[in-house]
Amino acid sequence: MGYSDMVNEIFGMNNWDGVGDATGKEQPQDGWIEVTKSEEVIAQFPANKNTIKSALAKQFGVFNNWHSSFPGPSTPNHLFVMTATSNGCTTTGEDYLCNTGATFPQKTIFENLEGSNKTWRYFYNDTTWNYFIE
Repeated sequence: MGYSDMVNEIFGMNNWDGVGDATGKEQPQDGWIEVTKSEEVIAQFPANKNTIKSALAKQFGVFNNWHSSFPGPSTPNHLFVMTATSNGCTTTGEDYLCNTGATFPQKTIFENLEGSNKTWRYFYNDTTWNYFIE
């Protein structure tokens, strides 16, 4: 998925080209099934099948606003978290400058910490998603 897919998911199919200011544009968020070609993207468990999360959702606000560096898929947002830029990447799975196997050259937050003589550790469970950074 890329940026244009996210625009269609949020603003509806072909209602906005994703360029310029979106202030005042309606956001019906009704393009999810058309973009993904699957109803699974919005599938839910009934409340009685997921009692703990249902109880938490009733007690707390769980999704009032969505904030991201890039209104699009995972890879550009992961790049923003790690490096403060997506370096032009707008698609998940895209390599640097669309060259297969090319890694993104920008400095990571960890390199900046080292440059300031700060120590750091990176912990992850089973896979790391920063393999695409030099």
